[in-house]
Amino acid sequence: MRSCRWEKRVEQWFDGRRISGVEEHVAACGACRKSLETLQLMRQGAERSRPGVSDAQFGAFYAGIRERAETPAPGHGRAWAFASLGLAALIAAGSTFAILSGGPRAATAETVVESYSTDLQDATVEYYRAEDGTATLQVHYTGGDMW
Repeated sequence: MRSCRWEKRVEQWFDGRRISGVEEHVAACGACRKSLETLQLMRQGAERSRPGVSDAQFGAFYAGIRERAETPAPGHGRAWAFASLGLAALIAAGSTFAILSGGPRAATAETVVESYSTDLQDATVEYYRAEDGTATLQVHYTGGDMW
């Protein structure tokens, strides 16, 4: 959380952006002065820790790069290649079998009526199976109008 509303402007000014009034504000504001000091310390630390190669070290440095670039990368061997090829062939064979075998059998279902009855007075129940296999229960009311 920022302690002063100018702190973001101070950071932008520190990074090189020209903003008027920042120097005067930093001189008057203790929080912004502390923030600016912290930024300066961080920049100095980053510059000191930056690795560099001097002219005396450059020959050995470049020889190491060339040696690593010319060394072939370690291979994974033929076993992984054959395993990958075998797995791909197995997947292709399984897919071909699934497609050419016609797929799964069609599901069939049959309605089985084990018993039927009614508690309605003056009503009878009939059961019959149509030629297409459809089971039907019919309730016949012989007592006149239902309503």
